[in-house]
Amino acid sequence: MTGRPIRTIEEKFECVAAGTGITLVPESVAEQYTRPDIGYVPVRDAEPDEVLLAWGASRRSPLIAAFARVAQGRSRDGAPAAQGALPAGRGPAAVPRGAGQP
Repeated sequence: MTGRPIRTIEEKFECVAAGTGITLVPESVAEQYTRPDIGYVPVRDAEPDEVLLAWGASRRSPLIAAFARVAQGRSRDGAPAAQGALPAGRGPAAVPRGAGQP
């Protein structure tokens, strides 16, 4: 890359494929983005990640409130989550194909 900010997941993966970086991604991203030049290695000792939902206090849309209720009630695999909590998960690292893979 050129030293400019990386703004998309595709740009991150281009850096990984070029061998200039690695990135931690949620399992859902690893499942959705398969590329022949990138592999995924589980990172079992990584701290759990967290997904937060925020919006401006002045935004009072009923659509935002409904979305927040739905998001709070779902786990990362889409199944209903425990009441009042979003589960944290550990994601894999995206690495150039062949690097650190079994």
